[in-house]
Amino acid sequence: MRGKPVIVEEYSTAWPRLFKEEAERISASLNELQKTIEHIGSTAVPGLQAKPVIDIMIGVSSLEQADSCVPSIERTGYLYSPEHEDSMPERRYFERSGSEIYYHVHMVVFGSKFWKEHIFFRNYLR
Repeated sequence: MRGKPVIVEEYSTAWPRLFKEEAERISASLNELQKTIEHIGSTAVPGLQAKPVIDIMIGVSSLEQADSCVPSIERTGYLYSPEHEDSMPERRYFERSGSEIYYHVHMVVFGSKFWKEHIFFRNYLR
């Protein structure tokens, strides 16, 4: 999505389905890892216009656990972006683009400040 114009679209009823399918794909790649996967961001809010980006937040028990998951998530077609860790050391960030939709994965410690703020904001908008 870098370098491309930002386009806001009308809400699509496909977004929850796309999240569910992608979350299942990612979850399968992480095998038995204890994790919680949530749909966050504007595409998670029914009726809200949004950029066509499915934001997926994965809650794990520690950043060390998140770091150990990087190769598994990369094997599903995601690009790991460690350069963002200077400004957000509490998050591991991945991107993948589909034909018409983008996917961003934010891997953080479950229950952390980042986790709570993003869940609260999503729920507030819903």
